Amino acid sequence: MRRVVWVVLVLFLVGLVSAANVDQEVLDVLDSEEEVSVIVVLKDSDLGVSSVDKKEKIQEKQDEVLRKLKIKEKEVDNNAGPVVAGTESDYDLDLKHQYSVINGFSGKVTSEGLEKLMDEGNVEKVYTIKELHINLDASAPLMRADEAWNLSQDGITINGSGETVCVIDTGIDFSHPALIGRNSTCVVDCVGGSCLENCSIGDDNGHGTHVAGTVASTNAVYRGISYGANLIGAKVCNSAGSCSSADVIAGIDWCKDNKALYNVSVVSISLGDCSTHSSYCNT
Repeated sequence: MRRVVWVVLVLFLVGLVSAANVDQEVLDVLDSEEEVSVIVVLKDSDLGVSSVDKKEKIQEKQDEVLRKLKIKEKEVDNNAGPVVAGTESDYDLDLKHQYSVINGFSGKVTSEGLEKLMDEGNVEKVYTIKELHINLDASAPLMRADEAWNLSQDGITINGSGETVCVIDTGIDFSHPALIGRNSTCVVDCVGGSCLENCSIGDDNGHGTHVAGTVASTNAVYRGISYGANLIGAKVCNSAGSCSSADVIAGIDWCKDNKALYNVSVVSISLGDCSTHSSYCNT
């Protein structure tokens, strides 16, 4: 009897992988754990062409899929569309983020939830959420950016003036002497939930401030590559420099959705994947 059950389980898992291109790691984790952190990407071949239509249809597609899942009640966002609330102990998905830059969402899915996602038919890919890690950038002279500061185009100096750069990292300490007055917003906190401006936080690691300095430091000696630019700090990494790929996408989403409001023209991400760049991570 035990052998029959094992064979059925193997056939079930193989069917899931072929049906929706599920990361093998997702199945490996669910073999020993009750849930696994994933990013779910939906099919979008029939979405509208215009950016407005596409965003609306992405929301509709996501709501259509989420309505078929029991969403962990404490994580339900009232703006996320109609969903079926699950309890603390009985749920399919612990929803964390819904995205617009990609047609997908992230959270912790159970085995039952994964089975429902596969049966639903609109799922393109299920990825495990990767742990990323902060990484340092090169200096302006190394990139010869300082040579561009003496140039202009149509009367505009090429130093970043009038532009805004979204730094997706550990946050930014805007009280740093080289960054005072460069912020367009308070730090946007995306760690573990919705991206919201939080004026009570800065940078509890320092890496984001370092990257921000590389971008827009006004220090006379250590000028940033685009020292005339404004900054937005999207915090997606914790104090140890660990960053969920789901939160990173949420940060990109926020910068994209607010690009017109703050004239965001550049997004900076200086992070590495621990699974492929082990030298970035603690052992």
